[in-house]
Amino acid sequence: LKNIVGQYRFQSMSMVGVLGLLDTYLPLFFIFGYLGYLIVLGFLEGGMDKFKIKIPMKLGIAFAVFLSVFGIFAAMYIIWTPLVFGEIGTKELTGVQGRYFIPLLFPALLIFANKKFKGNIPKLICNNYIFVVLVTLIVSEITVFLRYWV
Repeated sequence: LKNIVGQYRFQSMSMVGVLGLLDTYLPLFFIFGYLGYLIVLGFLEGGMDKFKIKIPMKLGIAFAVFLSVFGIFAAMYIIWTPLVFGEIGTKELTGVQGRYFIPLLFPALLIFANKKFKGNIPKLICNNYIFVVLVTLIVSEITVFLRYWV
């Protein structure tokens, strides 16, 4: 838990906003805005579906995500940490990057899905996701251009 709390910022930023060799960062407001948009989308998207994700399914998803996160941290503790510190059983865990959590991001958002938000505004937000994708692409291109060519 100490490592999760201590490395939260790096891991959340590197999940959606670090490019290259972990040296090119998208702007902070964009990274946390994008993560916020994904969470809002997780809440709103469930109201537009024809089926409802029931509590046992949400608990199963949460358990699977938890096991996956635990597995990622355990793998880095066993494989990578001894290479950095030169010993087994250190109190610090290194090597966990946010990119390892990308496959878990969308299943984790299913936990927030509900039918409480209905209407035109949630539909507008959910149906115009392509705008967010285009803005992400443009910001990423500008960031890479400024990093490597200017």
